[in-house]
Amino acid sequence: MQQNGLSWIQDTHRQEDSIQSYRRAFEAHPANLLVVRNFLKEDGAAQLGTFLQTEAQYETLHGLYSTMKNHPQGLANATETEWVTAEESDRFYRLRKFVGLSRNSQLTPNLVAYMKFRNAFNEPAFRQFFISVTGLSLDLNEATFHSFMMKPGDFLRHHDDTGNNNYHVAFVLYLTPGWQPEFGGELQMFDPRGEMTSVSPEYNSLVLFKVNPRTKHQVAPIKGNGDLGRVTISGWMHKPDHEQQASPSI
Repeated sequence: MQQNGLSWIQDTHRQEDSIQSYRRAFEAHPANLLVVRNFLKEDGAAQLGTFLQTEAQYETLHGLYSTMKNHPQGLANATETEWVTAEESDRFYRLRKFVGLSRNSQLTPNLVAYMKFRNAFNEPAFRQFFISVTGLSLDLNEATFHSFMMKPGDFLRHHDDTGNNNYHVAFVLYLTPGWQPEFGGELQMFDPRGEMTSVSPEYNSLVLFKVNPRTKHQVAPIKGNGDLGRVTISGWMHKPDHEQQASPSI
């Protein structure tokens, strides 16, 4: 079992030469995008992936562009009926959000690992790693942390994450062993020039990108892959208090 804090991260990523290399890559990419492969130590990644794949319970969410535009807080969630009867072009997403444990789950080692990782992620030292590799100022005490599963037919269409002015850096940690390119689910990032970078959801890889109204992203539809789900831990790191502005969350 991993301990708290930076001990979750592979040692090589915490070396100064690696950090400087990551920062150069992040700053040089037109969308300020960075991919770090083999990010977590293997035992921790395996336990997180197993928990999210076999022990977690999810709620399917349906989102419409029109609902987001008409809602006073910019929320996109719609009922399944509204989503199914909407025009195809209006369908923003279908995905599954972690909401709790499956019926028969108990306090397993995998659940304990998930709880410990969430606590470690919120430690200032862990956040400092992201500050170092991006060169951006981030709130040391606050972040938004979610877990998702996507199965065949699920997708997330073209958007940015600027509905909340406090979001500064988005992160996605892929945790499905054996994911193959033919399964789909690539993160497709469009930079300010309109050019696309496609990132495969490779197991135990971390993606970071700066939240910017001039860049858009989407998740390609998930294709047939049996019962295997594309599981992730994802969310946003926030701007420091002095840079934050009031804005509704999405």
